[in-house]
Amino acid sequence: MPTFKAGFDLFGTDGEAFFPIPSGLGIPANFFHQGSEPWTGLMKFEGYPIRKFKSPLDGKEYHTGEADTIVQRKQDVTIDKVGGSGRTELQLVGLSLRSCGGIKVRVGKSVQTWDVHVGVSHRHPSAGHMTINLTSEDGGTFDSDFTIVPQFRFIRQADGEEKVLDFGAMKVPDARQPLVARISTLQAYDVPFQIAHPADTLTVPGLTTANFAVARIAHHNHFVVAVQTQLLQ
Repeated sequence: MPTFKAGFDLFGTDGEAFFPIPSGLGIPANFFHQGSEPWTGLMKFEGYPIRKFKSPLDGKEYHTGEADTIVQRKQDVTIDKVGGSGRTELQLVGLSLRSCGGIKVRVGKSVQTWDVHVGVSHRHPSAGHMTINLTSEDGGTFDSDFTIVPQFRFIRQADGEEKVLDFGAMKVPDARQPLVARISTLQAYDVPFQIAHPADTLTVPGLTTANFAVARIAHHNHFVVAVQTQLLQ
């Protein structure tokens, strides 16, 4: 029976990805510019290939083609029979999305347009778990969940000014913790995988696992809350 070695799964985003920031929990006033209003709304993104990824396992840099999302399975999983299952920790280690048309920010009587790029936080891991279910000798399904902790990079179209908002560098009030955890946890159920790699998977020798192949398409619908917080010093 197979052992699925720890490794990385690569995905390309299909269509648009969404990050809603709800009313009352917006990006604070004066973040973008002195006098800028709090921002709430729906950020729309498309995949933007990572191209190169440095593996934390061997320190080597790999060309990752059109992949814009990389998930690491952190432990080997051995399943001793068809019908069995195993569990591993997960971490979202690569994410590269860019906004479709930017966002509008009101500053006094004027409006500024900011492009947005989103990746993963450098201050706090986006971690979770995966359960692998072997349903046949050819493969099976997996269930997964992880909490995404994003980093947003805003670029003002007028002059290239940049602002960075890393959600991993924020102190979230205790009263908001359950809400943030609930709406930023991504879950997937009964996702098929194959032991042989079909043509529609993104494979990188030395990076992806030889006998664990998942479809290359990733669908993002991330619910992110920007609460009134303080950046860690």
